[in-house]
Amino acid sequence: MRPERLELEGFTAFRDRVEIDFSDAELFVLVGPTGSGKSSIIDAITFALYGSIPRLKKGRVEPVISLGAQRARIRFEFSVGGTRYSATRVVQRTTTGATTNEARLEGGAEDVIGAAELTEAVEHLLGLSYEHFTKSVVLPQGKFASFLLGGSSDRQTLLRELLDLGRYAQVRELSVQRSQASEARAEVLKESLARLEDVTPEAVAELESTERQLATVTEWSAGERQRLDAARTAHAEAERETSGLVRLSEGLSRIELPDGLADLDDLLTAALSERSTAVERAETAARSVEQATAMVSEAGDPAEVARLIGLSEQAEKLAERIEDGTKRTSELEGSLAVAAKEEEKLGAESDRARARLERLSAEHAAHALREASEVGDPCPVCHRPLQAEHLADTEQGGSISEATRAASAAVEAARSASARRVALETQLEQFRSQTERLGSERSEIIGRLDAVTRPELESKQRELATARAVLDEATRSAAQARRAAEVAEKRFSTIGEKAGEFWSVLDRHRMEVTLLGPPELMRKDLGGEWSTFLEWRDAESAVLAARLDELNATTARQAAEIEASATAMADRISGAGVELVQSSDPHEQALVAKARLSERLERMRRDLETKIDSAATLEGYEGDAVVARALSSHLKVNGFERWLIEEVVHDLVVHANERLDQLSNGAYALAVAKSEFVIIDRLNADERRTPETLSGGETFVVSLALALSLADQMAAISMSGTARLESVFLDEGFGTLDVETLDTVAAVIHELGSDGRTVGLITHVSELAQQIPIRFEVSKRPGGARVQRVEA
Repeated sequence: MRPERLELEGFTAFRDRVEIDFSDAELFVLVGPTGSGKSSIIDAITFALYGSIPRLKKGRVEPVISLGAQRARIRFEFSVGGTRYSATRVVQRTTTGATTNEARLEGGAEDVIGAAELTEAVEHLLGLSYEHFTKSVVLPQGKFASFLLGGSSDRQTLLRELLDLGRYAQVRELSVQRSQASEARAEVLKESLARLEDVTPEAVAELESTERQLATVTEWSAGERQRLDAARTAHAEAERETSGLVRLSEGLSRIELPDGLADLDDLLTAALSERSTAVERAETAARSVEQATAMVSEAGDPAEVARLIGLSEQAEKLAERIEDGTKRTSELEGSLAVAAKEEEKLGAESDRARARLERLSAEHAAHALREASEVGDPCPVCHRPLQAEHLADTEQGGSISEATRAASAAVEAARSASARRVALETQLEQFRSQTERLGSERSEIIGRLDAVTRPELESKQRELATARAVLDEATRSAAQARRAAEVAEKRFSTIGEKAGEFWSVLDRHRMEVTLLGPPELMRKDLGGEWSTFLEWRDAESAVLAARLDELNATTARQAAEIEASATAMADRISGAGVELVQSSDPHEQALVAKARLSERLERMRRDLETKIDSAATLEGYEGDAVVARALSSHLKVNGFERWLIEEVVHDLVVHANERLDQLSNGAYALAVAKSEFVIIDRLNADERRTPETLSGGETFVVSLALALSLADQMAAISMSGTARLESVFLDEGFGTLDVETLDTVAAVIHELGSDGRTVGLITHVSELAQQIPIRFEVSKRPGGARVQRVEA
C-alpha cells in the first residue's frame, strides 16, 4: 500500500478542509509543534482504511470529530500493485455520540459501500487486519516496541495470521474430510453393490419377455376401451337429459297461483281513482295559490307602502314643527322691536348724562384738581404740601360725583339694552334658519310621496292585508291537498308493489322452465296472463312425463351393456397378471402396470451398468482413503506449527541483526531463547539481557531494526502472498537518540526509501527532519491545523 493523496475535514485537529499530496514522496517527514496534528495524519490514514485508531474506545468514533464540528470526512487515495483505490469515511455527530453514515471504497473491480464492508475489503486487499496493520505498518506513539516487548503468545498470533498457518490446519482438515469422504463413498458403494446382488443379465431377459406379453394385452384393451367409452358417453348423455327433464318437471310442479291475486285488481282500481282525485284537488289548490300570489303582487309592495306611510308621518311632524317655529319667530320679532326702542331710549339718556358730566367738570376744575391730588402733593398755587382739609369735597364736587355715577349707570344701561337686542337678533336668525331647513326637508319628503295622500296609502295597506290573508289561506289549503295526494300516491304505490311482487313470482317461475318455451308476457293483464301460464303448465307436464318414461328404459338397457363389456376387459387384463383395483379403469391400470414394468426394466439395466462401474470405483476410493489418512497423520504431528514459527522468527532475527549492527555500530545483536527475544550486548562481553533492560534510545534502535526486518520479510514469508507492506510509518523515539545514532538511523531510513518503499516519519528532531527530502510542515491556525509540503 502506497499513499497518494489524503483529504481531511473536521477530523481531530483539522477542522477546515486540508489536502495532502503524497505523490512521488518515497521518503517524507511530518514536522510541527507538539499538538499541531502530526500524528492525526497517520491516524486519518488508519481510520480511512479500518474505521478506527489506537486511542479510540471500542465502538466509539465521535472523538475523531473536531471540536465544534458536526461531522468529519476523510478521503484517502492509495495504490496497491499499481491499482489506485480511494477509501472515504464520513462520521456524523448524533445526540448519543456519532455514527459512520458514509463509507465507500472505490477502484478495482467494483465499489464497496458500508463501514464494515469497507474494512473487510481493505483487510483482504492489504492482507492485514487492523491490529497487525498498526504493528507492522503504522507504529503509533507508545506502541513502536510492542513487537519486541510483547509476549511470545502475541507474536505467535500475529505471525500465525501473517504466515497463514491456518492453511496447514485447513489442509489437514481437508485431508481428514477427504479420507472420511472416500471411506464413506466406499461404504456406500459396498452397500449399493449388496443391494444390486439380484441384478443379473438373466433377470433383465425375464423382464423383457413379460413386457412384450403385457404390450399385446394393452393394445387389445385400447380398442375395447374406445368402444366402452362411446357407450358410456351415450349413457351419460341420456342420464343428463333425464336429470334436466326431472328438474324442469319439478319446476312445473312448483308453479301455483299466489294468494290474494284475485282481489288485487279491485284494490288497484280504487287506489288509482283515489290518487287521481287527490292529484286534481292538489292542482286546483295550487292554482288558487297562484291567483292569490298574483293578487298580492297587484296590490303592490307592502314594504314600499309602509315606507310611504312613514314619509307621510314625517311630513306631518315637520309641518307641526314649522308652525311652532313660525309662531316663535313672530314672538321674537315683537320682542326685538321692543328691545330696539329700549336701546334707543337708554342711548339718549346716556348721551345726556355724559354731556351734563362734561359741563360740570369744566365749571369745577378745582374739584377735578382735588380729585387728582393726594395729601402731601405740592399745591399748584403756593407749592406747599397739601393737607387733608385742602382736599375735602365741596358741594360742587359732590354734584360732579353724582353726575359721574349717573353717567356710568346710563352708559351701562345702554350697553345692556344693546346686548339684549343683539341676543334677540341672533335667536331670531336661528329660528328663521331652522324653520327654513324644516321647510326644505318637508318639501323633499312631499316630493318623494309623489302626490299620494295619507288616506290613499292606508287604503292600499288594507288592500295588501286582505290579499295576504287570501294567499295564506290558499297556501294552507294547497299544503293539505298535497299531503292528501301523497297519502293516495303511497297507497297506490303499496298496491302497485304487491302487483310487482306477483309479476316477479311469474317471472321467476317462467325463468325456471324457460327451456320448455313458456308463453311470452305482455304485462297488461296480470290475472289473465297468470291463467294462460297455468294452462300451459298443465299441458307441458303431460308431455314431460311421457318423455321421462322413454328415457328411463333407454338408460337401463345401456347400463347393462356397459357392465358386460367392462367385465370382459377386466378378465382379459387380469389373465395377463395385472392385479386390478375394483374402483379404477382396467385399461388404465394395464397401461400403468406396463409403464412400471418398463421403468423397472430400464432401472435394472442401469443398475447392471452401475454395478459394473461401482466395482471399479470402489477400488479407487479405498486407495484415496489410505493416502488421505496418511497426510492427516503427518500434519497432526505436535510441534509442526511451533517449528515453523520458530524458523520464521529466526529468519526475522537474522535480517534484524543486519539492520541493528548498522544502527548500533555493532553494539547489540538480537537472539531468541525459549521463544523470547534476548539482547546480546557486544560491548559487555556478549552479555545476554532482556529487552526490558534497554534504555529508551536502545529500545528504539532495537525495535526499529526488528520492525524494519518484519516489513522487509513479510511479503516473502506470508503463505497467502497478500500482505502488502509497501509502506512504513514511524511515530516515536527519535528524540532519545544521540547525534551519532541519529545519523545512522537517517542513513537506514534513506536506504529504505530508495528501494521502492514509502517511508514516513514523525519527529520533533530538527537534525533528522533536515535530512529528509520532503517535509510536511504542520501548523496550528484559528480554523484548524494546516499542512504545507516543502521539498529540499
